[in-house]
Amino acid sequence: MAPIKRRTFTGCDTCRNRKVKCDGRRPQCLRCEKANVECLGYGIRLRFYEYLIAGPRGLEVSGGGPVVQHQRRQVPFMTFRNGYLFPEDMDSDLDKIDGSEERFIGPFGVFRLNKDDKVERTAFAAAPSSFVAPSFETIIPRELWLHPRLQVDALLTYRTMVGDAMVNTNDWEMVMREIFAEYHGSTPRNRLVDRIMLGDAENEAITESYMKKLVLELGPRSTDDVFLDFLEHPRTRGWIQQFSRQCTSLVFVAYKDGILDKLVVPTLLRDVGELVVQKARKSEHGSLFYLLKQTFVLESLAISTLGRYQALFHISGEHESSMSLLRAFIYLREASLANLSRVLSPLVSMKGERPEVTNDKLLDVMLQDGMIDQLLMVILMAIKQDEAMSIFHNYKFLHGVAGGICKLLETRELESSTKDLILWLRYLNMFFKSTSIIDIENYHLEEEKLDLKQVVLPLEDPTKIEIKQLVVQESWENVQLSNVPRKLAQRPPVEDKPPRKYVVRFTYGQQLESEDDEEEDNVDEGGPIQFKFPITSLPFSPIELNFGIPRSLLELMERTVELSDRRNYILRKKVYPRNFPKQCCDLEEDLRNWKLPWVLYEQRDSGLYFHSPLHESVYHLSVCFYYTTLMFFYRIIKESHPSQLQGHVASTLYHLEALWNLKLRAHRTASLRVKLPFWCFFLSGSDALDEELQTRYDILGRTAFDAGDRWIGKQALFEIWRGHNSTDDELRVASWLDLVKYWQIGGYL
Repeated sequence: MAPIKRRTFTGCDTCRNRKVKCDGRRPQCLRCEKANVECLGYGIRLRFYEYLIAGPRGLEVSGGGPVVQHQRRQVPFMTFRNGYLFPEDMDSDLDKIDGSEERFIGPFGVFRLNKDDKVERTAFAAAPSSFVAPSFETIIPRELWLHPRLQVDALLTYRTMVGDAMVNTNDWEMVMREIFAEYHGSTPRNRLVDRIMLGDAENEAITESYMKKLVLELGPRSTDDVFLDFLEHPRTRGWIQQFSRQCTSLVFVAYKDGILDKLVVPTLLRDVGELVVQKARKSEHGSLFYLLKQTFVLESLAISTLGRYQALFHISGEHESSMSLLRAFIYLREASLANLSRVLSPLVSMKGERPEVTNDKLLDVMLQDGMIDQLLMVILMAIKQDEAMSIFHNYKFLHGVAGGICKLLETRELESSTKDLILWLRYLNMFFKSTSIIDIENYHLEEEKLDLKQVVLPLEDPTKIEIKQLVVQESWENVQLSNVPRKLAQRPPVEDKPPRKYVVRFTYGQQLESEDDEEEDNVDEGGPIQFKFPITSLPFSPIELNFGIPRSLLELMERTVELSDRRNYILRKKVYPRNFPKQCCDLEEDLRNWKLPWVLYEQRDSGLYFHSPLHESVYHLSVCFYYTTLMFFYRIIKESHPSQLQGHVASTLYHLEALWNLKLRAHRTASLRVKLPFWCFFLSGSDALDEELQTRYDILGRTAFDAGDRWIGKQALFEIWRGHNSTDDELRVASWLDLVKYWQIGGYL
């Protein structure tokens, strides 16, 4: 029986239009060649009719001219809505459209046509109305990309993470998958959370292997003790001597006779001496204390070698001397992390990936034997060595351990040095929490069980805040589920994403930024506390000077961060504490009324005269942190439009540039070292809308943060600025917090 002939779509477009059988020859069929016609090929070609615009004047073709009807082919993988084959078929939909608005009529539907010209908005010109941040459903996902200028920095971070300084690759997708592992849905390698689960023998073997590589890098061995060979090598002695200069990067202001000179550097020299003569093993807990001292030495020398590498790289790029320092840093970092896992394992118990400090008896022994400062400094150094290489995967674990230790020490009698170290960790924890993703399931509010759906203060109250959830849904607890297995009826895990639409209406201070724009009204008035340089004694902690943040300002910054976390939490859980509106008003009032508590300068007719370069650096740092905290509050909690904050953005940039100039001047002296705060640079720079401001921030970032330092934050700034300069409304108003959460780099700053 002859086969049945069927029509197919395998022929060329010309033969199908002519409705003749095609022989299927490629690229041009034989039938078209014989017929002397053009063969259109074998691809499916769709023909749509001209774009139409439906407006008050009726239907128009976008290119002009009369409306022409076109034949349209139906293909299997295309689905068209009912009608829309001809213009008259759209009448049913056009009747529903407001006649005063023009609409774009495409092949798949009718859309609103936005022809509004771009309106230039000056700073502080916005109407006094609430501003709703974009929700997770409406914000356009931010693509993770790498600026060509930052490829060298990304490669440096990649080499550190894989533990090989000599690896070289042009596969930037692989580099980004390694650095941003959580964004790509994988687990970062060599995390402390995973290392602490290993046995003591395994971590010891890791330390031993990297120490052998390090000694081999330095030269031939002279004894059977690898660590002793390392300490006695001449290059190691040079790194120890250089630590006093390189450790200034640990704080923003390093001055003579500060905590670095009185505590950190002497501790390193003492530990090296004791480890060389093997005195650290003799006490009851000698093995743990020996391990603690060894870890501190490894971390300190890692910071010393990294600082030297960055200096050489900045001058002459990669060469044998700089690469030798990079290899030494990687070996020291890997060995110190393995040692740190062994140090913390007796103190910490893990609940999932959350550490809890449970061995308070061992903590008391360390406190009694004077080793508690050593423990706190080891955690500090671990945070700092990862921070210098833009590696953020261990931050959550390290800050969790540090917080647990500090909480247990609250009830103990502590030395002044221990209190200073705890305050140091408190500053770092505030920076970490300001950009971290909260643990939504373990976060608690005092009034969580009230479950208020709406909180409205009296209208006559001038500090009214109205908090209202736009889309109200019943909570999972109130849903009655029948005939459902118990496991399926449980509440699903809640992910921390940018919040749903949520309105907070502040009417406190209609001209909120006009007053804050004047420095004289906020921070320029000195307080009663005076001090001279060189520093002999202070009525407050020297750590406040090292960071340029008075304790009163630190408390306001912590309250701001906590309030933003609380706002995020109540959106997730639909719990509305009664005191939340009052907390918002109280915090705003305290921020606006904050005064600098130190006398740093004398004000004369021609300007400000600072008592010393130290006073000048502390002043600029304090003002930077104050303005950035204001922007944090207005942008994240109060949800002000970024155009209203351009005065603060410009003021912060002015003080950052003044700090950079002071850093260049002070570089010639050994009594003062200044470092720019990236927290202020990133948060304020992300709201820079003017192209000139963005250029100034870019130039400052290129000079102040180099050789792998904070390159992820600079990459995030490029993406945020791209959104500000786009025509998309959601991208223009999206904050840095949306990007931090979407890229999953929480706690990076």
